[in-house]
Amino acid sequence: MMKKALECALILTRKHQLLGDKIALSTDYLKKIELKDKQTEINKQMIDFLIELQEFVEFIKVNQELKLMYIELVNYYFNQIHHQINFYEIELDRLEFESKFSINMINQFNQNKKNGEINSVQEKLNSCYNIINS
Repeated sequence: MMKKALECALILTRKHQLLGDKIALSTDYLKKIELKDKQTEINKQMIDFLIELQEFVEFIKVNQELKLMYIELVNYYFNQIHHQINFYEIELDRLEFESKFSINMINQFNQNKKNGEINSVQEKLNSCYNIINS
């Protein structure tokens, strides 16, 4: 099952590459925007997939074939993962600032909600770091 999931991810990665080639060759501005939107959607799906896959990294590392597929995915999406890390770090800073700045102005319920958002972003950030470091 894990092999099929990684194979599908690699197929999406090939599609991402082909879209990039089509973008480079296209002279139609609207077509480029449409292709970039498709490519962006694949980026989001693949980053989410790699984050979810962190639960199974130890299993993947044991099987050489799965490990090679996983490494190929991480290497291909390396820059996108770093962009996602930057986004999460900025989001985390913003949430922490809002939390501290408005601590006296909001009730306990909103404070707990804000802390929940901070924890959620921190978990996503940690997952991205785990992908890079695995």
